[in-house]
Amino acid sequence: MKSEIKKPLRIVAIGDSITAGFHAGSNISMLWQMWFGKKKSWFSEVVKRIGKEMPVYAFNFSTASSELVDHAFSGFWEKLFNVKTMADQVDELLSLPKLPDLVLIWIGHNDLDWVRKNEKNFDSATARFKENFQNQLERLCGQISQKDHRAVVVVFGFINIRIFFDLREKAGIAKQNNPKLFPYFEKGYQIFKSIQPEYGEQTIQLSDLTNQAIVDATTFLQNKFQSNKFKIIYSTDLSNVTTDSIQSLHAVDGWHPSLYGQKQLAEACWPIIWDCLSFFKID
Repeated sequence: MKSEIKKPLRIVAIGDSITAGFHAGSNISMLWQMWFGKKKSWFSEVVKRIGKEMPVYAFNFSTASSELVDHAFSGFWEKLFNVKTMADQVDELLSLPKLPDLVLIWIGHNDLDWVRKNEKNFDSATARFKENFQNQLERLCGQISQKDHRAVVVVFGFINIRIFFDLREKAGIAKQNNPKLFPYFEKGYQIFKSIQPEYGEQTIQLSDLTNQAIVDATTFLQNKFQSNKFKIIYSTDLSNVTTDSIQSLHAVDGWHPSLYGQKQLAEACWPIIWDCLSFFKID
């Protein structure tokens, strides 16, 4: 494929802590990560692979704690911790000197923290999520679809929340046997209350509803914008990742993916990325 590509591929990631390569720790370490972290994640692994096939320019706008539009932080704390909502990230993308050829979107996990929001009406929460997600995706697709060359937007479904809860349980048992493991294990429960074990089934339920909202929004915009030069794809590749090894969890917080876990994610989504690269092949 190398000989068929005449110009660098411009690729952008929009996402949250997983795509930002973030993990919980001390407040100081988290603040440092938010501003200066290198964002080593599945996205950086994908970019490395693409770089073996063609020249590539990559932009990762993901940040930890990212939600769609609103955020739990006040304006002051949001700025202090460099938190960017999906709306902020779309703004950054649209302000690039040249719009990207390939956009990978994996966001919305933080909107599942229904306990913090005291959100008991999941139907209402899902409807609000769909409206916000669709609005931001439409802003992005409306601009990119006007380009005079090929472009692809890939929207990934949520990580498998049920497997996540199983891994957290195993990590918790391992920590009981060896307290030195996962030193910031409890920090996850403080930051994201809805991952506490007693809320597991409800959080999984909301994840399923919200993920369907992503599907519906993506399908709507496919019908509105998709053409022979512009593709919008919904992918379950990252949702289908399965593992029973706590090695997939970060050794510090037992919550976010470890480097090994990030490589698993990159491997899982590579087939759809490869298909996208084929779409840019010169006829």
